[in-house]
Amino acid sequence: QTFEEQKAYSLVIYNTNSGIKCKMVEDYIKKNEDGNPNIRFFNTRPEPVNLTVGREQFYVPSDYSMTPNKSVDRGEYPSVNCSARPETCDSLNLGLLDFGASYTFILLQESGTIVAKRMEDVEANNVHVAWQIPQYVLLTAGEVMFSITGLEFSYSQAPTNMKSVLQAGWLLTVAFGNVIVLIVAEGAGLEQWKEFLLFAVLLLGVCVIFSIMAYFYTNNDPEQLDKIFLEDSKWDEDEDDNMKKKNEEIQLNKAGKSTRL
Repeated sequence: QTFEEQKAYSLVIYNTNSGIKCKMVEDYIKKNEDGNPNIRFFNTRPEPVNLTVGREQFYVPSDYSMTPNKSVDRGEYPSVNCSARPETCDSLNLGLLDFGASYTFILLQESGTIVAKRMEDVEANNVHVAWQIPQYVLLTAGEVMFSITGLEFSYSQAPTNMKSVLQAGWLLTVAFGNVIVLIVAEGAGLEQWKEFLLFAVLLLGVCVIFSIMAYFYTNNDPEQLDKIFLEDSKWDEDEDDNMKKKNEEIQLNKAGKSTRL
């Protein structure tokens, strides 16, 4: 027997009328990309067995035969349909088939009924919820450093009469970004790694554009902008006062002419 690298094997030893025999079977040790568990059945009985696990059908030949691995949905399987001789097969309890695991079920006959002994070839996925903490810390830090500084910069660089408009424009760009995420995540139908790659490329492109704009940007003095705005406001007020005086003089002149008549 030749053993290959990065593969696993099981040696099945069983007793027959002619003596002890053994059989080598290859184990399936890769996890499914969709996370669903893999299962297979090993039949120690002299009769074949038919089983239905979820949407998958299994035909298990007799006399120490093994079925190929099949992927099933994750969940509890307390009563799996089993078809063999009616007096020996009713239903099987496979228990919880968890994410990322691979199981081998050995079909045995005990007290006139078929029972399934479970063996876990590949452990189920087990990621602790605390692993979310560093991710949220990084996301929060990025949001704080980018959003607050961006809002402060747009507020300080804008004229007094345009500050609220620029902040509204900033929030509008956030809304456009959320729309892009919604289209890519829900409408494009891409695999998750392709979505992450697309977002990374978009972010890289935005960083390049932002760097070019920042390099050629001329910084404004907020105090100088306020002074200019105040001067413009005073000039507008003076213009308004002059217009009012002219209107009053015109009204007085008209009233004087009417009196003479």
